[in-house]
Amino acid sequence: MSPHIAGLVIGGFLPAVLLGFFGVMQKTCMRASIGIGPFFVVVGTAIAGSGLAFQMWTPLGRFSLTSVLCAMAAGVVWSSGVCLVLLAVSRLGGSISQLAPLYNVNTLVAVALGLLIFSEWRQVRPVFLAIGAVMIVVGSVFAARASRETGDEHSVAGRTSPRLRRALIVGCGLMAAICYGFKSPLFKAGMCAGAGVGPFFFAMGFAVICFGIIAILVTGDRRISHASGSYALFSGLFFSAGNGLVLLAISRYGANISQLAPLYNMNTLVVVLLGLLFYSEWKQIKPVLLIAGAVLIVLGAAIVGKA
Repeated sequence: MSPHIAGLVIGGFLPAVLLGFFGVMQKTCMRASIGIGPFFVVVGTAIAGSGLAFQMWTPLGRFSLTSVLCAMAAGVVWSSGVCLVLLAVSRLGGSISQLAPLYNVNTLVAVALGLLIFSEWRQVRPVFLAIGAVMIVVGSVFAARASRETGDEHSVAGRTSPRLRRALIVGCGLMAAICYGFKSPLFKAGMCAGAGVGPFFFAMGFAVICFGIIAILVTGDRRISHASGSYALFSGLFFSAGNGLVLLAISRYGANISQLAPLYNMNTLVVVLLGLLFYSEWKQIKPVLLIAGAVLIVLGAAIVGKA
């Protein structure tokens, strides 16, 4: 297997599966009744702990001011995106199978920033990349429109009009996409600054913990249970494993973020399928739109892989 293909598999397809499980675990945590602040404290602890594990496994890289700032910035923008998703799920009654395609539109943000900031347009075929990215986004829109879940009458969703509720969910999903889109270039910037996966995750986890503490102070919501804490811990581990592979692909195989982002964002399919299976969201979707969106996402990812 060539280094190029290995980088795409390690940093693209495998993370898609792992991040897909992280995506669906967000709803699991909310259903287990955990506050948003405690969620980030537990997840941040898992990410920081994973950083120590990665450092023992691959003792490469070092701390530097630039790499630490990149890691902490990545932690903040990622936490902001996840916070929007959690609010859409817990307060607006949004389905995770609807939100995942929306927030994975961050493909376009990540690709554009990768091409511009790191001049990756010199190393890829932009036409293939653009066609693949557009197909993934169009597929994501189809998948998002396939959901028609309604809110619980006791939630905020149950007290708003269906049109307003849908607009709020879509807005949360797209704003999360922007946050996630900035996370990917920060990953590469940290690796280019000489950070190893371990030090990067340790600094990022610290930032996520701080985000959680601030959320607790602002909202006063300290809800957590053994079950919800366990789910949050697994969420952090899935996130760390998936994104750890992305960082390894960048640092060891020289993978381009503009190629990896569309591939690992195929986690849309995993999230949608798990959401339909575990939460019976299939009762509130339009199968034709969902299947059409899934096909476009897969074909788009295949084209991006050939860029």
